[in-house]
Amino acid sequence: MSESENTIIERIRGGDVESYGLLVDRHKDQVYGVLRRLVGDAETAEDLAQTAFLKAFQGLATFRQQASFSTWVTQIAIHLARDDHRRRQRAQIVPLETADEGEGGSPSLAAASADPLETVIATDLQERLTRAISQLPSDYREVFVLRQIDERTYEEIAELTGVSVGALKVRNHRARKWLLDRLREEEQPSVLRLHRR
Repeated sequence: MSESENTIIERIRGGDVESYGLLVDRHKDQVYGVLRRLVGDAETAEDLAQTAFLKAFQGLATFRQQASFSTWVTQIAIHLARDDHRRRQRAQIVPLETADEGEGGSPSLAAASADPLETVIATDLQERLTRAISQLPSDYREVFVLRQIDERTYEEIAELTGVSVGALKVRNHRARKWLLDRLREEEQPSVLRLHRR
């Protein structure tokens, strides 16, 4: 049976800093996965994940344990992703089919069929969706990724982001509508081209 987080945290606070590695090992994949989908770049996500764990370690003395360590370090990671987005003033998101490779990531739409034409169509849709998600306003993208891709509850997202459940539902609804409108807009020119032939 693994040690509880509270026991590990108390040991670290007592001077056993080596035990912090246990917390990092338990939560690094989750934190990295969230960051990878929010910032879209593996190297940036890795850097931000390391920074998140460093900040969590530095703040461990004042961590009140009202939330789990997992929630707390993920909150730190989300704030770092927001800061990174503001610095870059542009956002990208990892293609959905490569998110969390090997660990419950969303399957590729292209893998849904062995028919070459269907594979091309699915791949095109996947690429357009990924591009559209990367263009979402950051507050919409954040809730969309956490809700639709990470499949978190609104209550979990509220705890992570500090935004009310009601506001999150509105943002997710608007994000979905925005994406649908964007995909329809992209579809229009190709439909017109087909009719002209």
